[in-house]
Amino acid sequence: MIITASLVGALGIATVAAAPPAAGFAVVLLGAALSGAGPGMLNLHSISIRQAITPPTLLGRVNAVVKTISYGATTAGALTGGVAATAVGPRARHSRSRVRLGRPPPSSRPYPPSAP
Repeated sequence: MIITASLVGALGIATVAAAPPAAGFAVVLLGAALSGAGPGMLNLHSISIRQAITPPTLLGRVNAVVKTISYGATTAGALTGGVAATAVGPRARHSRSRVRLGRPPPSSRPYPPSAP
């Protein structure tokens, strides 16, 4: 079930990433629902397994270590992403993501677009 939960989350992300621009809100909503359901199922099963195999006297410590590592990784990832995004600038980020999606790069408009 853990593998299935991971695949459901990945399918949701792939659905949103591969959706053509004209796909509409329903496709994005479906992808978002799947990408939220996958990690939820994964957390449910991984916590159950961890609690089943951990001795009761160590359960509090094990859960505290897992939470600390999880929250620490989230914070470190956000900081690293922010530093990387600042280093390359908004035009480079936008163009790079469009290339990954197979869409042509935007015209040479200034960023952000100025009002007419």
